Amino acid sequence: MASILFVCHGNICRSPMAEAMLRHKCQNAGINNVAVDSAGIIAHHANELPHKSTLDILRENGISVTGLKSRPVEKDDFYDFDLIIAMDLSNLSNLIKKRPKSATAQIALLSDFVNEDWEEVPDPWYTGDFNLVYQMLEKAMNNILIELNKYNSKEN
Repeated sequence: MASILFVCHGNICRSPMAEAMLRHKCQNAGINNVAVDSAGIIAHHANELPHKSTLDILRENGISVTGLKSRPVEKDDFYDFDLIIAMDLSNLSNLIKKRPKSATAQIALLSDFVNEDWEEVPDPWYTGDFNLVYQMLEKAMNNILIELNKYNSKEN
């Protein structure tokens, strides 16, 4: 089973949006052997629901928001997940600092999964542009889904 953890600053905007979107795409593609979760660099919003605008845009696009709740990145995440994907360079830097030397998870930047001219997903907590974030994540999730289909083909 493949496992992916999306990480942003507080786990209330970008990473829960990515989590819900990838789960939705996997479900629609019949991919059932992928664990998807999200977490934040900080614990400030622990156990909170995602930002209202995150929930709104997901619902508007027919994506379930069931089970989304903020949590911080934990040491076990570096062993429990195959891939940890950061939304921006600051998140990536913090993940690298937190990563135990013996960790097994690979760490990547979300922009590694797109052929676009952007490096970071802007934080809509500050910009207010949840639509832009959704569009950026849509492109990345489609490419991640392609990679998961390849993974599934190798597993079967």
